[in-house]
Amino acid sequence: MDRPVEAHKGSSALTQERLRKAQNQVSSGKYRAALDTLRYVEPEARAGDREAARALFDLACRLRDATRGTLREECEELVAKADLALNEEARLHARVGDLGVSFSQACFLAFDPGSRRARTQGDVGTLWFASQWIGIGTKEGERRQDQWVPIEGVTGVQITGGSVTRDTGDLIMEAVVAGALFVALTGVSVERTWVGVHMRGGGAALFQVENRPPDRVRAAATPLLESLGIPFVDEPIESPMSATRPATASRPGTLIATFGPTTAWHGRSIGFDGRLFILEGFGPITAQAVLEYEREGHLVWATDATREWVAAIAREGDGAGADGHSEGRAEGRDR
Repeated sequence: MDRPVEAHKGSSALTQERLRKAQNQVSSGKYRAALDTLRYVEPEARAGDREAARALFDLACRLRDATRGTLREECEELVAKADLALNEEARLHARVGDLGVSFSQACFLAFDPGSRRARTQGDVGTLWFASQWIGIGTKEGERRQDQWVPIEGVTGVQITGGSVTRDTGDLIMEAVVAGALFVALTGVSVERTWVGVHMRGGGAALFQVENRPPDRVRAAATPLLESLGIPFVDEPIESPMSATRPATASRPGTLIATFGPTTAWHGRSIGFDGRLFILEGFGPITAQAVLEYEREGHLVWATDATREWVAAIAREGDGAGADGHSEGRAEGRDR
């Protein structure tokens, strides 16, 4: 005797109707018609409708058991797809844990301020706080190579950010660092969050989340981090386009370059605080001034991408800082 298929209340009315229609077609021996009807249910199942996936799996199994030849093979394919959709939640749970949370429109920033070394630049993806790792992955919870940190290597997480205005320099920096633009507009205020994952041995992996305020990201990540005993770190992190930290001569912000052994300023850094280029021990300087130090052979760049970005800022701003501010260059003779 045929098993009835439950009319799942969680599915859409159209999906429920299709499932009832397919059940009647199976009961009437109209197997090809039933298979064709179920194909319309498959997208709903793959989109996360678990009730539709469960009913699809049940009916597809009944079809498979009642058919032969090519039709049976097609039913086998549908059974496999229904099973994949039905068990996706379990697989996601295995990848990220009970308390895993994610944020789309995120990227891994190619900079490690602690160790002063460049890292692989990341494309736009999903930032996951998972039970065994933190970093960029797919929406299905698959980790992206070289863009995540294992939980056992994490000593703390710092979350900062706020409302920032996207300008030309901002977009150029994102094109260099993220490899993609989230919004091709300038002069638009958006919420942006930076996540610093502090690692054992020093340094931090930096991530950026677009269109999410920092308090929301922090609140969502808190249950998982508390369960793992990972504290929040309150001191500022060095992050590109920081909108929250004022420029100072003593704390230059995100590392742009350092002076090499060709000058008495060996080891002194040039940073970027979100608006201005800051020369350690001096203060704001222009992008053009940074490039002048480069032409004199004095600079060791943080990354090749950073060098390209500074050159682009200099062209856009006619030698001014990233916000159009112009303070010239330090003229100390001790170089």
